[in-house]
Amino acid sequence: AAAGAALARRPWLSEARQAEREAIERLLRGESWPRRAVAIMRLERYGCDASRQRLTDALKDGDWQARVFAIRALARRGDSIDGALLAEETEPRVIRAALRHRAPVDASRVGRGARVLARSSNLEDKMLAVELAAAAGDEELQELARETARQLILKMHRVEPGVLSPRLAAVTGQRNLRRHYHWQEWLMKRGRRFDVRPAFA
Repeated sequence: AAAGAALARRPWLSEARQAEREAIERLLRGESWPRRAVAIMRLERYGCDASRQRLTDALKDGDWQARVFAIRALARRGDSIDGALLAEETEPRVIRAALRHRAPVDASRVGRGARVLARSSNLEDKMLAVELAAAAGDEELQELARETARQLILKMHRVEPGVLSPRLAAVTGQRNLRRHYHWQEWLMKRGRRFDVRPAFA
């Protein structure tokens, strides 16, 4: 009811100035995903079925970044996201966005993807595995998230924490430690006794 009331207070796309509507349509047809993302962010302000349909269509965009923006926009509007629209999604970063915004995603698919990413030697893949497994709401996957986070921390060197440290902080509830050796010292003190949690948006 609250979501419906919030949408009711939003203007309709048909009420927007013609120049605004034309700009949105032009951006949606843009060749680069950042232009389409700008259109998606503009559509977020409206509350009508027409704007929702354009955002739902954006869930099929060819670039994963635009699909992430569409999930974010729908969630911020208070719109529910039909799990069937995500049934064919294979990009883990889009699945991560869906989980962060509490969209329905099949837990078995999340588990399969998280396990594949956890076996990768790439630390970005491992971080994605931690984020997916932590958000899945499954105890077995929580253990996978903890073990993968432990491996990631042990393998981090000087460069990686710039990208990975804030994300580790979000899923462990620890402040951003910024340096790989600070994370490794933290892990030595905690061992396996640390929690992981969803990094909800």
